[in-house]
Amino acid sequence: MLLFNVAILMVLAMAASAYRWNSWTSWIDQEECRVLCGGGYKLQQRTRSCQSGSCSGDSLQQRNETCNTQSCGDKCPEGIKTFIPHATNIQRFYQCANGRAWLNRCPSVTVWNQRLTLCVWA
Repeated sequence: MLLFNVAILMVLAMAASAYRWNSWTSWIDQEECRVLCGGGYKLQQRTRSCQSGSCSGDSLQQRNETCNTQSCGDKCPEGIKTFIPHATNIQRFYQCANGRAWLNRCPSVTVWNQRLTLCVWA
C-alpha cells in the first residue's frame, strides 16, 4: 500500500510540473514617462511562459508606474507658456501646464524647433 501511495504522489507531482509557469521577467518600460517633471505615469509590462503543456492564468501583466515626481520649479513658471526640447528625440518636446511638463510629439516628417517653438518640416 505504501508503494502504491508513493507512486500516486510521483504521478501527481509530474503532472503538476508539466503545467508550471516560468518566473516572471523583470518589469520593462513600454513607453517613456508622459511628463518631464511634476509627476506622471509610464506603462510597464512583464511576461512569463509556460514550461510545457497549457498553463492557466495570464502570460502578460501590465501596470502604470509613477515617474518624474520631482517638482518642475523654474522649468515651468506659472502663467508663462513654456516649451522644453526633449533631451534625445528631435521629434518630441514638453509643454508646461498646471505645474507639469507634458510630453508631446511632432507629426511624422517634422521635428521640434525650440527657437520657433513649433514643429517644422525635417
